[in-house]
Amino acid sequence: MPCVHPCWLKEAYSADPFVTEIKQRLAEGKTETNLAFDSTGMLYCLVQGQPKLYVPNSPELRTRLLREAHDAATAGHWILDTGYYP
Repeated sequence: MPCVHPCWLKEAYSADPFVTEIKQRLAEGKTETNLAFDSTGMLYCLVQGQPKLYVPNSPELRTRLLREAHDAATAGHWILDTGYYP
């Protein structure tokens, strides 16, 4: 799993229109049944009953996440019978 620094998400959240709209709706007292902010300010969406971290609509952040997930030494393809496959 990629390491996501919370400040990267919070910066991207501030520029994401969806997050801005959700914050506005919550400030107006409206409820969002499938969305919630945790105590650190991270936004989670319930998908089939499981909380999933919302990744903001930020090409830079999404690229960073993909690079961390795919460029890490542990992100290769493991094959049980033959060992590591690059």
